[in-house]
Amino acid sequence: DIGRLPTRADLDDITPNNPVAFEEMGHALWVNSKMLELAGIESDAADPHGAKFERDGASGRLTGLLHEADHLVFPHIPEVPGEIRKRNIVNAINQLNREGVTSVTEPGAELPLLALYEELAEEDALSARVSVHLKAGRSLQAAKEALAAYSGDVRQRGLEKPLLNVRGIKLYMDGAPPGKTALMFEDYACCPGEKGILLYDGETQQEQVEEINRSMDWLHRQGYQMAVHTDGDHSANIAIEGLILAMGNTPTAAKNNPLRHYLIHGDLVTDDDITRMAQWRIGLTTQPVITNSAGHVVSKLWGPERGNRHMAPGLFVNAGVWTSLSTDAPIVPPDWKQNIEFAVLRKNETSPPGMARPEYRVSVKEAIIAYTRTPAYQEFQEDIKGTIEAGKLADLAVIDKNPLDIDPRDISELKTLMTVLGGDIVYENLADAQ
Repeated sequence: DIGRLPTRADLDDITPNNPVAFEEMGHALWVNSKMLELAGIESDAADPHGAKFERDGASGRLTGLLHEADHLVFPHIPEVPGEIRKRNIVNAINQLNREGVTSVTEPGAELPLLALYEELAEEDALSARVSVHLKAGRSLQAAKEALAAYSGDVRQRGLEKPLLNVRGIKLYMDGAPPGKTALMFEDYACCPGEKGILLYDGETQQEQVEEINRSMDWLHRQGYQMAVHTDGDHSANIAIEGLILAMGNTPTAAKNNPLRHYLIHGDLVTDDDITRMAQWRIGLTTQPVITNSAGHVVSKLWGPERGNRHMAPGLFVNAGVWTSLSTDAPIVPPDWKQNIEFAVLRKNETSPPGMARPEYRVSVKEAIIAYTRTPAYQEFQEDIKGTIEAGKLADLAVIDKNPLDIDPRDISELKTLMTVLGGDIVYENLADAQ
């Protein structure tokens, strides 16, 4: 039936005896009854703290759609063999090279994935610089256990590998708008009574916030950069408050954020919290290209007033927040050109007109800086990359036109002619170079 959500019954009809799980965007799972059984999730199970289960309106039984429940299901799914994962990594980076990309961030890696990157670095098989943030789990104890699994200081692991470094820790505050799990101050416009969830351990929201604050305080004192996933305005507020508390507890930190903590996504942040981000030098990595594809959906979920501000880089750049752009691939294709075009225009065939207000947009030059110089600062590598100048790494892309000289509506049509990493050509497009 067109218009309804899929259920486990749809999968049960096809494969009743084999466990099946489909993942969507890293925030939702569609599973069959056998997968629920394998994971030990009863059909009438209550929502665990930090997750949300969809239910049949009549019976109250689980439909098989699970939000923010990877940690409950994934331990029961066999790992993909390492060689296949390595091949996928190489293929993905080759695709990024074709787009002109020379540096990437791997956010939220667990130990097996980091080990594969280290093998690829040793084999000289990486054609982009990879900065890794480790996944910290849902509690201070989980973060400590993840870091304890390494020998020595985890940040030293990649220092002798020029294409790989471990920079810090990724924390997850909340979920995402489509599942109504992004934590909001006010109800979702579509669904009175729903405000989203926090993903941290704790019986109450207050206990979850206290666990977040303890985790951030400990990680900051250990000297780890924190990259914090926030989608809702309430989760952003909790993250900003936690980072400020952590920095304020360390006399040397003052307000200049020497560890360069930053938010990831920042789908919606209040004006007051944007001001606090600028005051405390808390950065942002955001993805306007997601708004390009889903802005109309977010506006239906949140209402136009909040939806129009979705991932609006101008609000942050104009306030003095250091701001990077990324695509969040594979959530959307890794096309920096489309990302820049939408950051500048914030307008397409389906986007609500209120999204294109001048204060939500950035200039082409500001968008380019947010894709080059600022990400280098984010990675503590502004002295060696991010701009093309003598003494820095020869990491660059050659494109067919100057984006500063063309109509912004044509930026997405730019062609990558060549990608250079450390002076070596890793991609060349002779057909479009004529």
